[in-house]
Amino acid sequence: MAIINYSKNFIICALVLTIASCSKYERTNPNDILGPDGTPVLAIDGYEVISDNNSDAKIQKNETATLKVLVKNTGTKLSQITSAIFTSNSSKIVIENFSPDNIMMGYVGKKNPIGNLRIKVASNATAGETLTCNAKLTDKAGKEFNITLTLTVSDLKPSVISISNSKFVGLNEADAFIGTYSKGLTPIVEMVMTTIGNTDYSDDLKVTITSLNATYPYQFSKTISADIQAGTPKNFEVWLDCLPQSIPNNTNLPLNIAVTDNQGGTIEKQINVIVRPNSAKLDFNSYYIWRGTVTPGSIVSIDCEVKNSGGRALVFLQSGAKISTTSPYLNNLSISINNGTIDQNETSSTLFGFSAEIDYDCPLGIKIPITIELTTNETCPTKFTSIVELDIQ
Repeated sequence: MAIINYSKNFIICALVLTIASCSKYERTNPNDILGPDGTPVLAIDGYEVISDNNSDAKIQKNETATLKVLVKNTGTKLSQITSAIFTSNSSKIVIENFSPDNIMMGYVGKKNPIGNLRIKVASNATAGETLTCNAKLTDKAGKEFNITLTLTVSDLKPSVISISNSKFVGLNEADAFIGTYSKGLTPIVEMVMTTIGNTDYSDDLKVTITSLNATYPYQFSKTISADIQAGTPKNFEVWLDCLPQSIPNNTNLPLNIAVTDNQGGTIEKQINVIVRPNSAKLDFNSYYIWRGTVTPGSIVSIDCEVKNSGGRALVFLQSGAKISTTSPYLNNLSISINNGTIDQNETSSTLFGFSAEIDYDCPLGIKIPITIELTTNETCPTKFTSIVELDIQ
């Protein structure tokens, strides 16, 4: 039998096939260019709202939202992002934090997320308004990209609740009297709310009170339980934190009331508050030594007579009294206060007293200052200060 040799023909054919296939291969994915050629160009390419207060995937005023930031590389080379810094470019946005993805990449011609940005939108933002944030991205090669994230404020989601009336008042906790608000009183918002339509509402409501004056910022949020029958107005009282005491007396402070229902719908109402002066006043009339003398080596005990000469009753507790001195010649300085209420124009000689031990080596003829602080026991406490001098004989 004859042996036929195919090896030469096979080698020639294989070589021809290899050359032909190489001549047809082309790179179609710029992201596999890892060499020195090409230039990355990073840009923000929008965002997605992944969480917000009312879960409608929109950015609205007075709302905290988390955004998935999307980046697109319009250049010709893959870029690995090593740093992303976001800062507010508007007084109406607060950047709370940015959580980057484990690996941030800028793929050529592709839009992809690089992390989550948490923001707070101010209460004075308006629907349709465009807000911006600064973004500084740095890639692995050290190249920086200073770009802008643009946000659009949406309309509030309609609520199933309406506010028919609202009022801002002050509570004097000493006598439980509610009246015109002034500093030192507990601020309360009174509202009358009804349902829209013929459906009852029985669930929580989130109430947010925000100052509309940027010079005097204030915001308070509280969740209240509401059970409102359709067609039947219901009264609500919301106790707030204290307004800033630094607000000048008689300032007209505009406030926004926002009530958000269990579906994320929000109803708003604006009210104006006149920040009237604190009417509380306490006179430290006189001090009486009832034990000991103001001499070196003596233990002295002193009572004080005070008068409530202000415009409202005052309530005090033991925890609201402090006493101090700058002198090194007093030991065991202490103050005691009787819990209780002092009505207007009432005088008391039993509200508080103090005692101290005078050093044996205390010089004669000096005056030792003692500072006394009494603070009312209220949500918005008022502090009264008096300085008494011990004349060492």
